[in-house]
Amino acid sequence: MESWPVPEGLEGHTRLLRVQVSSARPGEDECAQRSAARAHPAVWPRERRPRAQPGLEAFALQPAGAVLDMLEFDGLTPGQAWARLRAGNRPHEALLRWTEHAVGQYLAAGAAVDATRGTTVSPVSRPWVMQSTVPGADGSITYELCAWGRGYQSDDGGTRELRVPRAKSVTDRPAAPAETAVAAMVLARGRPALGRPRFREAHALGGSSPVRWIRVVEIGCEDASYRLAFEGTAEKAAALYDAHARSRLRAAVTGGEYRPGDGCPDCKLISVCPALPRRPGILGISDASRRVRTWSVTNGRHYQD
Repeated sequence: MESWPVPEGLEGHTRLLRVQVSSARPGEDECAQRSAARAHPAVWPRERRPRAQPGLEAFALQPAGAVLDMLEFDGLTPGQAWARLRAGNRPHEALLRWTEHAVGQYLAAGAAVDATRGTTVSPVSRPWVMQSTVPGADGSITYELCAWGRGYQSDDGGTRELRVPRAKSVTDRPAAPAETAVAAMVLARGRPALGRPRFREAHALGGSSPVRWIRVVEIGCEDASYRLAFEGTAEKAAALYDAHARSRLRAAVTGGEYRPGDGCPDCKLISVCPALPRRPGILGISDASRRVRTWSVTNGRHYQD
């Protein structure tokens, strides 16, 4: 695979490639350089940006995931889980109310999914990661393929299932063959991570049994809807990956054109991007030490309301 030239202003190395399911998502407006930068966790900007203000949750499904972890892995009752969530880094009250609804819908959909499967599965706390190492000009290169979601497997490890929570309904959600293919491939060839590594290091992985059957299920936390996106053997998952995802992921990690857009605020290239227009003080804020925020006409309407 062609190496990504590290842009001026960044440091580190390109010997670790970590690709997520989202990297296979098609998008004509996607910035090729941002995609490549995200896939190289051991590359970072010399100029560090302020972190997000503590206490602000940017991912709406994070509290729901925390509650589900308490229920599935800590053995807490729903009442105990809610008490722990409220006692910790308490999210906004509106997000708490939505989280309570989302968890209930996820569990209802999960029960319906269980009824469609002959094999019993149990939740697993360690994510699966597909990893390979190949020789490179500047040393060995480690490739990692990851899939976000909640994992379940049979007692013998032969059946694996990934349930992907969605904030809205999945009833009318368009099919995403490339994303599904990446998730299925991770289930087919991945091994359990033995902990969370430092972001710039490769995962340490454990062993696993041969996988016979795979399911990827999307769950709508708005209305308990669910969709079986993939079901089949590891061989079928590999074939789907070759057909829909391999070339897309190759393009996602090699870089190309700079294209400013919605992804700029969380991009590690924001301080060095030559295509991003600079308009200091346009909103009357001149303090460069504050965290990056976004503004649009829609933001203005919400603010005015």
